[in-house]
Amino acid sequence: ELVIIWKYSMESTDSRLITPGYYILLVGQNRRKFLLLEKDKTFKWEKKTYSFNPFIGQPFGTTFLLDKNEVKLFEEQGNGEGIAPNQEVTGDNRTIFDDNKAQKLTYDEIVSMREELTGSEMIGKLTENNASWENKTQFSQEKYIKKKKKKYLTTIQVLDPSISNIAQTYSMQDAKKAENLKEETLGLVLNLSNVQHEAEVLLADSTVGLMLGSVLTRLGGSGKITNLSIDPASNQAFKVFNHSQELREKIVEDITIRDFQQRSEQAEERPEYDSLIISSRYRPLELVQLLAKYVTPSGDITVYHPFLEPLLEAYNYLKSDGRAINVRIFDSFLREYQVLPQRTHP
Repeated sequence: ELVIIWKYSMESTDSRLITPGYYILLVGQNRRKFLLLEKDKTFKWEKKTYSFNPFIGQPFGTTFLLDKNEVKLFEEQGNGEGIAPNQEVTGDNRTIFDDNKAQKLTYDEIVSMREELTGSEMIGKLTENNASWENKTQFSQEKYIKKKKKKYLTTIQVLDPSISNIAQTYSMQDAKKAENLKEETLGLVLNLSNVQHEAEVLLADSTVGLMLGSVLTRLGGSGKITNLSIDPASNQAFKVFNHSQELREKIVEDITIRDFQQRSEQAEERPEYDSLIISSRYRPLELVQLLAKYVTPSGDITVYHPFLEPLLEAYNYLKSDGRAINVRIFDSFLREYQVLPQRTHP
């Protein structure tokens, strides 16, 4: 099953402004970090301390330059996206060899300059002293500059912790904690479970709150979530969604499976839910057998598990039980594409 997700480039900015008192996502070259932004407070990045204040009032998606202990707005230049689709690119790379002989500056000179010059000045000196610079194509020149920026400039981008950004971050850095739940798979689960405004959802989740926060976001401030607390102490992903405590108390009910069963058996009428979502590390078959009866007719049962074998058990049970129709197993797939003039490819 092929899932296609279109999302805006991280280079684009969000019209909303960065505000104190909320979690933000900092994205660097090879690192991502969630932080609670507080006015007049500081944060650490690569063993240095910086102030949060330059972020405040700027739109989400803005890129900043970390220069020594200062935070400055970073204006991207020569990133290659300004090339027109039909623009002719001159130059030829056939006579250029990657033998490290093109750079006129010695290693010691570069080390010495790095202590005295800023990152932008360093890149300028390296291009000036590159013997093959004029012979490179425009594409090669911009690729060279981009490579040097990663080495000599420390930049971070401030992003809003949306469902997509949070899922992507956990997938890249703490995949095990979130049960290897990837961004495209999370989107597929939310779509198949038909989570929407005013829906009532029965949730069994052990993805450190990633699924819970996503479902609460999709409900749009109205509906009900009965959250069967499988790992009540591990909800670290939920807090970065920036949902208010008032909203959580209004919509989310945290209850253990045992208490939920006892309450349901004692009630005059069995509770019914529009959707049942199971995203647990435990064997899903037992949870399906226990909870499927609480789904209203024409409701949806969606089960996520990082491994196929436990899903097959639940699949075979639902097929043989006779109460469920359209029982399917999906395997999501995501391929990223670079979309640039004359250089669009996977």
